[in-house]
Amino acid sequence: MESEWHGTNILLPANDANHKAAKKTEIHADTPAKAYLDVLGRVFLTIDHNKGQRSGEGVFETFNETRVDYDIESNPVKVIDARGNVVISWKYNILGHKVYQYSMDGGERWMLPDAMQRELRKWDSRGHITVHVYDALNRPLSNRVYDANGFVTYERYIYGETQPNPEVNNYRGQLFQLYDTGGRVQVNMYDFKGNVVDTERQLLTDYKIIPNWPDVNPDSFLNGRALLQNQNTMH
Repeated sequence: MESEWHGTNILLPANDANHKAAKKTEIHADTPAKAYLDVLGRVFLTIDHNKGQRSGEGVFETFNETRVDYDIESNPVKVIDARGNVVISWKYNILGHKVYQYSMDGGERWMLPDAMQRELRKWDSRGHITVHVYDALNRPLSNRVYDANGFVTYERYIYGETQPNPEVNNYRGQLFQLYDTGGRVQVNMYDFKGNVVDTERQLLTDYKIIPNWPDVNPDSFLNGRALLQNQNTMH
């Protein structure tokens, strides 16, 4: 009730929509969320103060606690909601990287990093396997999902040194095209500092599908209409 918005709108006539909105917010005044830190400065408990009133009932007030458990290396291992349910939990390898996750919404997932601790493969409880492919310079090349029906390459990266005269648009070592689940993003120019100057986006012809981008002629999936964008304008 200390906000300028409330102070302005509460002075309006009682039948005004903004006055009614301001009046309805008053019951939620002085209901801050609180966070508690342990001796290592980690948030282990948050309390949400919830206050309201249903039609024909009195005012209710609850304090909902969310707790986080940590391991000896300060990695969060478990989040527990106000009802005592484990919302999400993790396990880590000896280097502190997540290798297992369980969540009440997403089920189980297993992660395998490579020698450089990048994501290499992921499995989930639905039988999907996600594979990340990198080039010799450790840049992502493609992302694929395998299931019982085969695999889908849902992302593909193409870099500027594969283009003719890459120095002209400062392409060398930079991303040139990204094919993703929405279509294709193409960077038309970088400046000498490596900042993006001009890009374009083309969308899928069939936007309802998840594309399986082929190695040859992936542009056949696109609608042919480019949305151009530079640093300051879009047209």
